[in-house]
Amino acid sequence: MATRQFFDTYETLAAALSSAIEVQGLTAEQVAKRARVDVSFVHDLQQARPQRQMGKTLDVLDVLDIQPYALPAPPPPARRPLRRAS
Repeated sequence: MATRQFFDTYETLAAALSSAIEVQGLTAEQVAKRARVDVSFVHDLQQARPQRQMGKTLDVLDVLDIQPYALPAPPPPARRPLRRAS
């Protein structure tokens, strides 16, 4: 049965993810393989590093049978400086 959770910060998401991995007796590598993401992505989530790839985040949570009510907003894209016309 899926666990429905509200994640208002990356820290709460990281805590729930790490707890679920431990409770289910999985490794980050196993979760990454099942979610079809790189293991560094799972590690970044566990370290509460903001992610722009919400689809991948949802894939990882799905592997752990976690259904979020809400996720923290992704960080804004990096802004490139405008080039001046010559």
